[in-house]
Order: sequence, then C-alpha cells, then structure tokens
Amino acid sequence: MNIDKNIENATYFIERLQKDLPGMKSKAQKDFTIDMLNSFIILINTIETLQQRDPLMKVIYSLLIERMYRDMFKYSAEQTAFDLGRIFRNISEDIRNPFPAQMQKMVSFLKLEEVSHLVKLGEVDKIKDVSSDAWQQLVLKQLNYFKNQIKWN
Repeated sequence: MNIDKNIENATYFIERLQKDLPGMKSKAQKDFTIDMLNSFIILINTIETLQQRDPLMKVIYSLLIERMYRDMFKYSAEQTAFDLGRIFRNISEDIRNPFPAQMQKMVSFLKLEEVSHLVKLGEVDKIKDVSSDAWQQLVLKQLNYFKNQIKWN
C-alpha cells in the first residue's frame, strides 16, 4: 500500500469534484458531493496528520536510513559502486520475508556460530547439545526486552 500515491489519487478526484460542483443542477447532488468532498478532505488530513505524528514512522525511518548507510558504507569499503535501487530492493525483500523465515535464518546462523566456536575450542563432543530452541528463545526474549525498553519517539 502506497499511502502517498493513494493521497495523491484522492486529491486529484477531490479537485475534479470541486470543478464539477458548479455545473451540477440538482441540489441533492450538490449537497451529496459537498458532503463527500468534506469527508474525503477530512480523511486525507487525518491520514497526513497520523503520518506526521506517528512515532513508529520515525523509528522505521531511522532503521531504513541506518540500513542504507551501512550498505553504502560497505560498498565504499569494498570500493564497488553502490546501487541505491538494489539497497531498496533488499530492504523490500527483508520486509516481505515472513517473521518465521527470518527467525529460522537467524537461529541457523547462531547455531553455526556456536558449532564453529566449539570446534575452535576442540569441544566437538558438545556439538550435540547445540539447540535451535534455545537460540530461538534467546532471540525472542531479547526482541521482547527491546520492544519493552525502546522509546517510540
């Protein structure tokens, strides 16, 4: 859903209705159109106000900007040209990727890191104790802690 595009479309139709209003002959049709226009205008103003006030949007913007910065910094460090479109496509893919799949990817990574660490330490016999459930519980616990501690403004 592209809210800005929807607002732009609604604004276009509001302007069209406003132009058509003087040519309407029926009082009932004029009254209905005026009520409809007022409702649309109030709805658009409400949506725009929510967009500006919603502190969650600030958090999302901060996360997106930070993600863009990190990707651009990585490209710069690798001395490769960065593709802003690719960065946004990657962010879009991340957003569309369902939470269970993201969790599984994270847990798999953490398990691999734990197994690698055990191998480096020569504690191969402990590999059988590596648990996906334990990592998943830890990640969920940290996410919940973060959600409760974050300042949403």
